[in-house]
Amino acid sequence: REVFTVTLNEDGTYTFELKDSIDHVDANGENVDTLSFGLVGTPDAEALSRMDFDQDVIDGLSGAQITQTFAVDVTDDVPEAVVDLSGVQQAESVSIDEDDLGDGTDGSDGLTASGNLGLGTGDLITIDYGADGPAAGAPTGLTAADLDYTIEGPAGLTSQGEAVTYSYDEGTDTLTATAGGREVFTVTLDGNGGYTFELKDSLDHADGADENALDLSFTVTGVPSAAALASTDYDADVIEGLAEAEVTQGFTVSVVDDVPVATVNQDAVGTADGVSVDEDDLGDGTDGSDSLSATGGLGLGTGDLISIDYGADGAADANAPTGLTASDLEYSFDLTSLPTDLTSNGDAITFTQQDGVLTATADAGGTNERPVFTVSIDAATGSYTFTLQDSLDHETANGENVEGLTFDIIGTPDAEALAEKDFDQDVIDGLADAQITQSFGVDIVDDVPVA
Repeated sequence: REVFTVTLNEDGTYTFELKDSIDHVDANGENVDTLSFGLVGTPDAEALSRMDFDQDVIDGLSGAQITQTFAVDVTDDVPEAVVDLSGVQQAESVSIDEDDLGDGTDGSDGLTASGNLGLGTGDLITIDYGADGPAAGAPTGLTAADLDYTIEGPAGLTSQGEAVTYSYDEGTDTLTATAGGREVFTVTLDGNGGYTFELKDSLDHADGADENALDLSFTVTGVPSAAALASTDYDADVIEGLAEAEVTQGFTVSVVDDVPVATVNQDAVGTADGVSVDEDDLGDGTDGSDSLSATGGLGLGTGDLISIDYGADGAADANAPTGLTASDLEYSFDLTSLPTDLTSNGDAITFTQQDGVLTATADAGGTNERPVFTVSIDAATGSYTFTLQDSLDHETANGENVEGLTFDIIGTPDAEALAEKDFDQDVIDGLADAQITQSFGVDIVDDVPVA
């Protein structure tokens, strides 16, 4: 191989041309190797042939010479590293739902999700070893597998009101988020260009935003490994820029908020008591010895009729109820289920209700308007009371027969129960629409004339 040439020009100059590399001092970076050249000038043949008039040669000319030195500095070429992200694609985003946590409201899906970082399989950092070429075994580029990584998580997160902090284990490439001594989530790089997110506890979401998603933005930074940094060119020069080179990539994990859920326990409703009153106890009846009011149990029991699961976030108030009993409900009558053909002394009966009291009125709005009976609900005791105030028309000519009335009631959560929320201030899903239904019967015995 030609390494260099030096040419002397007729005008007294010289030209140096480098054609191949020169070995420099090992591991000395972009150092200079100074080449010193010595030049000797002697009379040429034409000069030596010159004589005086007598044809005598010039004494001492053949031994005459001129000397000169000059130097050429050859600067060492050093390898260079260049970050090349042209092959990097967008990282995959994943989603996890808090309702699958151990204390969540669902639990049917997994708590881990994996995605690809989009770093590809090609070189992310290219290395140009220049004129000297690489040392034996030195790589010409670094892929994702040749990098050491760190993960940066989003700032400002809280879990159950406690600040989330991070720690990173370089041995396992795992970022761990903790709050108040609890592990909240981990992010692990798998060594194959992917990541896995595992949710272990709830994150605080926007207040009162229901089942909203909290988008967590992570940044992965990859830097050359120790083995890569040890690579050199033939002169044992380190690779310029490699120690500062880094590859960054971002990805997003969406954590869906768990919201509290209400469940109706209709199976907890038992059979209501039936009661009976006799028209002969009315003021103008034929007996008058018994009461015109009768009270029966609604069969709602003492347990929870509507259960509440606050899920992964937990309740906003430590004293929040986990269920609603009969006393936590407000009751109304299903007016559509009441008979439309009842009469009293021939006057049609109509129904109205207010504050849990049903009133039956004959000749409503007429000159002979009369209350016929009332039915009231006592939520505190889980009972109802029927009070007869006037007679009902029974089947004609059938003696002391019974007119059976059936009442359907609906129990819904009261205002205090509806105000309950979880830690994220989410309202209880399904509670506003939750209802308990119950039916009970009242027999009204016909009064018959007595001789």
